[in-house]
Amino acid sequence: MALKLSAFLTLVLLVTCATAQTMITTCQELQDMKNNLAGNYELANDIDCSDTVNWNGGAGFEPVGSYSAQFNGGLDGRDHEIQDLSINRLASRAGLFSHLDSGAQIRNLALVSINISASRDDSSGDVTVAGLAAFNRGAITQCNVTGMISGTGGGSAYIAGLVGWNTGSLIHCHADVSVSSEGVAGGLVGVNLGVVTESYTVGFVSGGYDNVGGLIGENEVGTELIGHVLRCFSAATVSGGGVIGGLIGRNVGIVTQSYATGVASSAFAWAAALVGHNVDVSSGSGVITQCYATGAVSAPGDVGGLVADNGNTVEQSYWDIQTTGLTTSAGSDPSFGKTTVEMYMQTTFVGWDFISTWQIDEGNDYPKLQSLAAPIQQSPVPTPSAQPTPSQTLYPTKTPSLSPIPTNSSAPSSSPIPTANQTAPGGSSNNDLSDGAIAGIAIGATAGAAGLGVGLFVLAKKFGIASFFGKSSAVTPMQPINNA
Repeated sequence: MALKLSAFLTLVLLVTCATAQTMITTCQELQDMKNNLAGNYELANDIDCSDTVNWNGGAGFEPVGSYSAQFNGGLDGRDHEIQDLSINRLASRAGLFSHLDSGAQIRNLALVSINISASRDDSSGDVTVAGLAAFNRGAITQCNVTGMISGTGGGSAYIAGLVGWNTGSLIHCHADVSVSSEGVAGGLVGVNLGVVTESYTVGFVSGGYDNVGGLIGENEVGTELIGHVLRCFSAATVSGGGVIGGLIGRNVGIVTQSYATGVASSAFAWAAALVGHNVDVSSGSGVITQCYATGAVSAPGDVGGLVADNGNTVEQSYWDIQTTGLTTSAGSDPSFGKTTVEMYMQTTFVGWDFISTWQIDEGNDYPKLQSLAAPIQQSPVPTPSAQPTPSQTLYPTKTPSLSPIPTNSSAPSSSPIPTANQTAPGGSSNNDLSDGAIAGIAIGATAGAAGLGVGLFVLAKKFGIASFFGKSSAVTPMQPINNA
């Protein structure tokens, strides 16, 4: 009897452990994620990282993971903030995470008032810096960042508010940042070969002699990869010496149902209110559909109300000829340039979905995306003598609760973060527990302590503890689910 009781309690302990997540309460515990890159973590409260400015001789927080040892676990912020994180390193990668692998899932997290910078003292390699992750191959959902991000040196620089290089997915994310780069720069993403959906930026983005965009610096294609931007906007002020776009600097991917309202200016090359350079390098690339732009544009080279230089398709897209100051746009007939009054009218936007995608305050404002419909106010343009600072946060720094978006078959999975050592029922039909009792324990393992209680209650209700322990055969151990 004692042995059977012990076996039952062991089973209960295993199920309880399967539900456990590592709770993070301090900035040091956040740093300690580097010791278990496959762990699943949750923030128990807002995390004060202001002392990181003094860590490691002033180098600050050490980015979690690396190219050779990537983070492949999960971090659920539970709508809490990581505040005043500081990184100032002589390194090629900087961010809360260095590399997020394809199994990583980060969600419900706000990085507030961060200050992240990295530099190289040689001309080889590159510098990639962002608030959340230098490189992302995983799924990032409902995350946001405010603060300052910069990078210098190296052969190339890729600097952005949230992610430097993205081949995974970003859904319901936003950035209110000041980004400064000697090369490529983006308010949210530096280079995108993944999926960016229902996300936006405000603030200031400044780049060097390369591609710079309010949302994304370069929306690219690669082997079996193509950058998708769907239902996004930027209200950031964008500037630099290279090719500038209010939304995207260089587009080789697909941009759909998105817009830009910020100022776009280039000191030496091209600029456009939406996309600086739209390029076709393969079938289906360089496509812009149902977009608009309203920001003022200036450059010594090619300029455009939507696109400065076009190599492929621009369709059902419009620009405001009064606010942009331009009556032409590469790849578009001049008739798609409209007055402000016309841009305030739903009838202008032929073929657009004003039932489930767009909404408009007729006669008073431009169309807005229903999924990102909170009103915004353009950040003030900084004076030349002043260092741009992040604009006032226009949305709560706590990540808002947003409705789910339709499934995109091309997007990486954004399923919930897998529970560490999650288990599922195993064994044969000769198991002493009925299917209902096994299901009760499985529910407990998945749902945590509450679910565990339900599972044990069902089990006790069905058998009674005495009758359960009266069984003579063994329970088949549960087998772990492969979370790879």
